[in-house]
This record gives sequence, C-alpha cells and structure tokens, in this order.
Amino acid sequence: MADLIESGKDLYDVFFSHTPNSNFVFPNGELAAFIGGRYVTNDPAKAAYLQYEIDKGHPTIYRKEDCMSLDKADLAPDAEYRKRVIAEYLADQEAQKGKDMGKYEQGNLNVTDTGSFAEGAADSSSAASSAAGSASNTGVTGIKIGSK
Repeated sequence: MADLIESGKDLYDVFFSHTPNSNFVFPNGELAAFIGGRYVTNDPAKAAYLQYEIDKGHPTIYRKEDCMSLDKADLAPDAEYRKRVIAEYLADQEAQKGKDMGKYEQGNLNVTDTGSFAEGAADSSSAASSAAGSASNTGVTGIKIGSK
C-alpha cells in the first residue's frame, strides 16, 4: 500500500472479492491482496488484468458500479466511517437550527460570608440542618480577630 501512496497518482481502481481476505495471483507472480474484500491499485496493467478476469466470469472478483475508483484521501480504512459521522453531525446541526434552546444568562452572583448567611438563616422558617447548626448556636460572640 505504501507504493500506492508514493506513486503520486490520485485515482485508484477498486476491485472487490466475495472472499473477504484472499489473494489473487497475477501471471507475473505478484499478489493482489483483498483485505476486507477490497483491493485498490493505481497500476493500469493490474487493473486491466483484473477487469479481464471479471469479464471472463471470475467467480469471486467483481466491481461495484458506485465504487469503481477511489481518491487518494479515501484510501484510509476509516474514510467511509468518518464521512458518515460528519454527515450525521451536520444533519443534526441543521435539524437543531430552529429549536428554542432557551436563554442562558448568568445573573449577578451574591457573594456570601458567614455573617450574611446567619442573617438569612435567622429569617428562615425551616429547621436548621445538623451540619450547619443554627445561627444562635454558633458560639461566636462578637470577638474581633486581630484586635487587642
């Protein structure tokens, strides 16, 4: 496959086999390795010979009308999967365009310290939680830290 990519040609002939992982031997002894049932080549002689075999009625090698050749970028094993995922993503984005997703605006944050929390807790009618205690049971009685 490295020789295919280094050749500089952009289109590759594609052949398929009913036997997923098989080899076809050319008359000169070279192999056409069908990996996952697919073989690609940019060698016109190999492509012509495989087409000749198909025309003679080879039992396992065939071509698909919708995939006679591939571009160099489509040779990657995951190229078809990538195209499908990207198409699904773009279709989903297009479907989401008209939907009302609401407004997400952050209001002003109220920075709270223990003093303002105690004031709010004193006005509350709910019972104090066991972790926080109640405002009157904190044990702090007006001591100023840092004064003599």
